[in-house]
Amino acid sequence: MKHTRKRILSILAAIALSFCSLPQNMPLNPLRHAITASAAETSGTCGENLTWAYNKSTKTLTISGTGNMDDYDACLSLEPAGFYNPNKHRPSYYADGDITKVVIEDGVNGIGAYAFYFQSVTEISIPDSVTTLSKSAFCGCDELTEITLPDSISEISDYAFEDCKILNKVTIKEGTAAIGDYAFCNCEKLTEISLPDSLQSIGDNAFSGCKSLSEINIPKNVQHIGSSAFYNTAWLANFPADEPLVIINGIQYADFTLSDAVQDTVSEFGELAAMCGKELTADIVPGLQCCGNEAELRQLTAILLANAVKYCDAGGSIHAALSRKKHLTLTVTNSCRNVDSIRLDRLFDRFYREDIARTAGSGFGIGLSIAQSIAERHRGSIKAYKADDGMIGFAVKLPIT
Repeated sequence: MKHTRKRILSILAAIALSFCSLPQNMPLNPLRHAITASAAETSGTCGENLTWAYNKSTKTLTISGTGNMDDYDACLSLEPAGFYNPNKHRPSYYADGDITKVVIEDGVNGIGAYAFYFQSVTEISIPDSVTTLSKSAFCGCDELTEITLPDSISEISDYAFEDCKILNKVTIKEGTAAIGDYAFCNCEKLTEISLPDSLQSIGDNAFSGCKSLSEINIPKNVQHIGSSAFYNTAWLANFPADEPLVIINGIQYADFTLSDAVQDTVSEFGELAAMCGKELTADIVPGLQCCGNEAELRQLTAILLANAVKYCDAGGSIHAALSRKKHLTLTVTNSCRNVDSIRLDRLFDRFYREDIARTAGSGFGIGLSIAQSIAERHRGSIKAYKADDGMIGFAVKLPIT
């Protein structure tokens, strides 16, 4: 985190120095200045089979035809002098300056990279024919307040709406499976977003800097949440321990120290394990933070430990560990001489558990299904595995947010 802050400060300092070298009459947005100063056109092409038309009186840009729009370059270049670079590939309709309304007609399949980069757009109409929303398509549209994306768009690409400073409502319809890196980064006024059940992935820093976003419902099908996806949002703000940060599917979530919760639970089971003639040890990395329901994750830990104490071989050993790499990972292992005869992939199947309990005189408690439900509610996973010869393990992976 320290390195990240230093890097951000260095970038800001470089930008500040570059602006200090500008002439006194140079505007702070050289992109829009350059656009306004260009010779105006009212129509042109923006793809192999696509045309654009600009209505000056209504400030409306209409994209017509079939196929994909061209991909363009970022038109604002922070080079040593900080000046706008006219040599970069940019849409010809930029020359008209103030575009406030964009109408994309049915038949258009893709919106190109940087297509409306740093434009004064306040209203956008996107038809169901659009399936591709490319990188930074609407990045910097800082007068846009609301957007509805059709169900035909399967992925919202990286930086698509980054720095849309007053964007406050986003509707993403069923069909979208992925939100790219930095897709809504620094949308500071965003307070309402609807995520579809079809969503499976949320990219790195996707909502980072959305300071006003205090509540969000993460669909149950989400399998990946990238690094810092919700960094610096009200959703992850520091709330008092007795207050919920957010409610997801009826469960209260807040930031807490998972390491402490796991260590407390291990300590509670230490005496029980000793009474049963079994040794319980632990390796808990201190200070690991988690956003979730603390009571539920304590319950999950207790289920795994109770299961281990009950079904560990007589005189055997139990070990609990918590670490962080790509995920927060909690593991509980115990001695199990019959591990080779157990179908590990079916241990969370209630009927299989009952069957091996009847035939072998031992088994695994129905609490495993509860543990699985808790892990999945936290966008995580749980699996059983053969740890070593004569050892069985359970591993829970939780996303880092």
